[in-house]
Amino acid sequence: MNKLLTMVVALVILVVLGYTMATYTVRYDETAVRTRFGKVLGGGASLVTQPGLYLRWPSPVDEVRKYPKTLQHVRHEPREIQTRDGFAITVRSFVTYRVTDPLRFFVSVEEQTLGSFEDRKLRPAMDEIKSVIALREFAQLVNPDPEKVELDALEAECLAQLQQRVAAGDYGVEIVSFGVERLLFPQEITQDVTNRMVAVREALASNIRSEGETRAQNVRTRAEQIASRIQEFAKRRADAIVAEGEETANERLKVFDENPKLAAFLLQVETLKSVLTRGTTTYILGPEQWEALRLLAPSAGADASGGE
Repeated sequence: MNKLLTMVVALVILVVLGYTMATYTVRYDETAVRTRFGKVLGGGASLVTQPGLYLRWPSPVDEVRKYPKTLQHVRHEPREIQTRDGFAITVRSFVTYRVTDPLRFFVSVEEQTLGSFEDRKLRPAMDEIKSVIALREFAQLVNPDPEKVELDALEAECLAQLQQRVAAGDYGVEIVSFGVERLLFPQEITQDVTNRMVAVREALASNIRSEGETRAQNVRTRAEQIASRIQEFAKRRADAIVAEGEETANERLKVFDENPKLAAFLLQVETLKSVLTRGTTTYILGPEQWEALRLLAPSAGADASGGE
C-alpha cells in the first residue's frame, strides 16, 4: 500500500515537472521568443505573439524569453547641466518606449533583457541628448511669462534626437515620448528666481491697479461732464420757464391795471369753476363770500334795473 502511494505521488510530481518544463504560457500583453540551443528558429517559428499555452522542449534545449507589449517607463537620474548663459540646473527626465520587434530586440541587445537595454543603450543616449538643454538660456526654461518658456520645444527636440539614435541602433524599440520631469536649482538661484517672480507679479499688479485707477478716473470725469451738461440744460430750461411766466404775468398785470374789478371778478369765476368741478363734493356758499355769486342773488335784478 505504501509503495503504491509512493509511486502515485512520484508519478504526479513527474507529470507536474514535465508539464512545467514542456509548456509555457503567453499572456495577452506579452510576446515571446523561443530559441533552441540559444539560436533563433527559422521561418519565424521563434516568435509567439498570440496569448495561450504552448509546448517546448525542456531546458536547455528550448529557452523562452518574454517581452511586454505595454509602454515601459524609464526615469533618468538627475544630471547637472549648465545653461548657455551660465546657470547651473539639475534636470530629471523620463522616457517611455515599447518593444516593437521582439526578434530584433533579442538579437541586438546583450542579455536580451529590458534592463540591459535601458542601462547600456537608452540611458547613455539620454545623457548625450542633454546637450540640447545646454544650448538653451535659463529664461527659456524658467520664466514667469508662460509664452517665453520653451520646455515643449525642448522636449520635442530631445525626443526627435533620441528616436534617431535608437533607430540607428536597430534594437526593435520605438521611443514614444520624452519629458522633463523636474528642474532643480541651487539655493541662490532658487531665491533669485523667486525674487524675480515676485518682482514681475508686483509690477503686473501695479500696472493693473494703475489701469483701474485711470479707468475709474475717466468714468468719474465723464459722469461729472454729463451731470454738468444736465444741470446746465435744466437751469436754462428753468430760466426759460421763469421768463415765460414773468412775461405772462406782466401781460395779465397790464390787463388788471386797466380794469381791476373786472380782473378780480374773472379770477373768482375761474376759481369757482375749478372748485365746483372737482370730484363729487357738495359746496354751500353764499353771495357774501364770493363776488361772482352775487349775480345769482334775487336782489341782483333790482340792482341791475335801478342801475339802468
